[in-house]
Amino acid sequence: MGKYQVRVHTFLQEVETTIDKKTIGRQLVLEVTDAISVKPTYFFSLQYDTKDGRRKFLSLEKAVLDHKIDHRHKSLHLYLRLRVHPPNPGDIQQEKTKLIIYRELKQAVETGEMNCTAKTHDDLSNFSKHDRMEDYLNTVAENVESYGIERYNMKRDDGYPVLLSVSLSGMAIKAGTATSEIPFSKLKQAARGRKSLTIVPVAPAADVKLLGPDSSFVKEVQETIMVNYYVHKQLLGTI
Repeated sequence: MGKYQVRVHTFLQEVETTIDKKTIGRQLVLEVTDAISVKPTYFFSLQYDTKDGRRKFLSLEKAVLDHKIDHRHKSLHLYLRLRVHPPNPGDIQQEKTKLIIYRELKQAVETGEMNCTAKTHDDLSNFSKHDRMEDYLNTVAENVESYGIERYNMKRDDGYPVLLSVSLSGMAIKAGTATSEIPFSKLKQAARGRKSLTIVPVAPAADVKLLGPDSSFVKEVQETIMVNYYVHKQLLGTI
């Protein structure tokens, strides 16, 4: 069976390894995090560049080589990134984990990927200049509105547009001025159709059916929900 070269870019160092056609995403994430001594591992995953220039996360239970990865380089290039944002990143005990989170968030703030108010930006710049990493991390977590939230534009099955927000605590669905929340403690299932996602809360709450533009989009939304749900349960100690 053929081997394929992989180069993983992290905010600590580059990791080079080989995979075969059976290597799944979860195996590779664990190998990379173990190589750089980063724990807990469940906050992280690997991103790849698609052939059309987008950057997406690997599906953890899918073979790495079954993804539509850009193969222009001699080796596959992947990127270790936060998949779920820790609620209190400055309080993480493992120094390497804290450092890699700090460097990722700092890059996101400086490039404008993560928006913040002028005051928060000034505070973060000051913390960065004086190597106050814990203060930087906790300020981002507390004061940056977009921290730890993934947002998706979808539609109800009647065609009305909604904004689905997914975080470590659960989901919020905004339709016009009305917002409904489904905490993960009340989630039973998130089932995927070809272009639909059905959120099934515990009874007596009604199911919520949302529509996406295509199956790939809906799959991405479902995976985001389930990985946040999994980490939510990990932090509660229920797994």
